[in-house]
Amino acid sequence: MVSIDGLVSGLDTTSLVQQLMQLERAPQVRLANQQSQLKTTITGYQGLNTQFSLIGNAAEAAAEAATWTAARATSSDDARVGVTATPGAPAARLTVAVQQLATDQVSTSTATVSSPTDAAVITTAITLTRGGSTTDLTLAGTSLADLVKAINGADAGVTASAVQDTPGSYRLVLTSTGTDTVSVTATADGSDPFTTALGPLTQTSAGTDAELLVGGPGGYLVTRSSNTVSDLLDGVTLTLKQADPSAAVTVEVGPDVDAITAKVDKMVSAANAALGEISRLTAYDAETGSAGVLMGDSLPRLLQQRIVDAVRGSGDGSAGAAGITVTRDGTLTFDKARFAEAYAADPAGVQAAIGAGTDSGPGLAARLDAVAGDATRSQSAEGGPGLITSALDSRNRQVQGLTDRIADYDRRLEMREQTLLRQFTAMETALSAAQQQSSWLSSQLAGLSTNWMGNP
Repeated sequence: MVSIDGLVSGLDTTSLVQQLMQLERAPQVRLANQQSQLKTTITGYQGLNTQFSLIGNAAEAAAEAATWTAARATSSDDARVGVTATPGAPAARLTVAVQQLATDQVSTSTATVSSPTDAAVITTAITLTRGGSTTDLTLAGTSLADLVKAINGADAGVTASAVQDTPGSYRLVLTSTGTDTVSVTATADGSDPFTTALGPLTQTSAGTDAELLVGGPGGYLVTRSSNTVSDLLDGVTLTLKQADPSAAVTVEVGPDVDAITAKVDKMVSAANAALGEISRLTAYDAETGSAGVLMGDSLPRLLQQRIVDAVRGSGDGSAGAAGITVTRDGTLTFDKARFAEAYAADPAGVQAAIGAGTDSGPGLAARLDAVAGDATRSQSAEGGPGLITSALDSRNRQVQGLTDRIADYDRRLEMREQTLLRQFTAMETALSAAQQQSSWLSSQLAGLSTNWMGNP
């Protein structure tokens, strides 16, 4: 709508309307401020939700049985014998001396083909044999490249290669470690399947088995077809790297306390991070007069107390005995040396206290995981939404409600502004009409006066 801005009255009607609308917008401004504060609160709870999710993740990891069965293997001479252990490997100590490394047995085709992809080198199903193990492969009409791919994918302990001797001349090479004989025969009748295309296979290098003297001088000799020995100790793999009959290498396997400690430390750190976030969000700085976005909200303090109660919740001081305690300022400390000492003295007891727990009661990790779950469960989760989830949902609904009210105010304010503009425009129009009428009356009166004066 076009307004007549003080044409008759001399008033700055546009400024007047703007000032009046500023007063009219005051309730909407209050709603917008309220919405902004809610959004800040939501951001605070979202950060807190992330922290409690991290507690849950770390607590789950600390509660897993695999965490407490982590094994550590060491070698006194890794240059000669490397060693690794899988979780659950029993404690062991063994002295070995590498008498001889396993070497490769190599068989090659006597004939060659001009291309690894064009010509078919196999016309029947074949049986790949290594020692006493056989693997059947159906490869009729297969090229050299496909044959190589099939053998390598069969996990038969044999590696196949298509080797180019000279340009346009490719040969099949089969390699295996140790003395187990390798052969390839036609599955149907045991004949040589390569006689037509590649010619018979010929062993060009005899393999040797690895030899280990176990127990030092006066011990006993063991042989293996590979330099990777995984069946000497349960859960332990030895990698033989260098033969030296006179060098005794000691292999030790035991619990990996450092790995266990790292998982527990990550859980304690996650809990401390959440406690620190709660303190930041609820703090008040008297000097600056600034307050945390969740100051005065009871939920953060409730969550803080639940973390502390989880640490103290065993009632028997077992968490403290394992090095995890609550300080006077409400944070947690983790004495790693004390933990290692307690674990060495009673591995099962420490696992029960700090890990998942036993039938008689949950351990610290299980309790913290429950605290995190109670805080962060989704709306659709069994047991209902978590505390933080519910707080976020409630505040998001309030924000949406305020958004709707602010939008409604926009419509109402627009209508109010149009009404004021019409009123002021009508006033200016009325004043203009009155001014015109006054001018006409004045001119009429002036004319009457002139006529009266001129005709006495």
